[in-house]
Amino acid sequence: MVGQGIVRQLGVLPGGGINILSASGQRTIAGFIPSSLPAEVVGMFKFGMVQFDNGLILTSLEDAQRLFRTGDFVQGIEVRVTHPETIETLVPAFKNAIVDAMALQGHVLAPFDVRVETWKETNADFFQALQVERVTMFIILSLIVLVAAFNIITGQMMLVNDKLHDIAILRTMGATRGQILRIFFFNGILLGLLGVMGGVGLGMLIVFNMTGIVGAVQRLFGVNLFPGDVYFLTDLPARVNWSDMSFIVGMAMLLTILASFYPAWRAGRMTPVQLLRGE
Repeated sequence: MVGQGIVRQLGVLPGGGINILSASGQRTIAGFIPSSLPAEVVGMFKFGMVQFDNGLILTSLEDAQRLFRTGDFVQGIEVRVTHPETIETLVPAFKNAIVDAMALQGHVLAPFDVRVETWKETNADFFQALQVERVTMFIILSLIVLVAAFNIITGQMMLVNDKLHDIAILRTMGATRGQILRIFFFNGILLGLLGVMGGVGLGMLIVFNMTGIVGAVQRLFGVNLFPGDVYFLTDLPARVNWSDMSFIVGMAMLLTILASFYPAWRAGRMTPVQLLRGE
């Protein structure tokens, strides 16, 4: 079985034949002759990651051993675990298991003679690029939220200036500074809460329909938004990270509270005389 990218590059279809060459081989009088393996393509696969779809071939263990001239040995063992995020804690156990297995075959190895490579190390460049992009997007999102907070300040200041005479009437009727402050303060928080709830709702709608939205944009403008040779991915998966979303919502509400406080404090500290004068 071959990756979809290899099928596209070689123009071979299931049922066709390919000849696989290996760097291992034998030296003869005529020169170095690499090992080769004639094989029939029985199917293709698509993982969605370019480095696999364009460079991975799956075959039987016996054919691979004959191609690489390893005899009855293998060059590596791949292990799939239930919780891949905790793979680092399992590395010592893997090394000890391999050492014990080799000891049963009469081969003495030490744990440092065994090399265990985790999926995080294999795809280190990819995950580092994702981390940089994640930090960049967080900075951009923070700036957007900050601009929205300034809009709340501006809107609340305009509201206070527009309601000066109403505030003066309330003060002359016995309203305290704290009551005036709370009126405008909760008004600003309400505006921020509505904005945050609307943003979360719209964001969730986009996340759960990400594939369709990306496909529609690509068909509409005739461009490939996520080329595989640049982003490593041919499809854009999406998953809601509740901890990140909670942090962003909390940050937005905190900025809303801070943005709502100053206009409310300014409205509450003004005296009726200043309000009637429009100062």
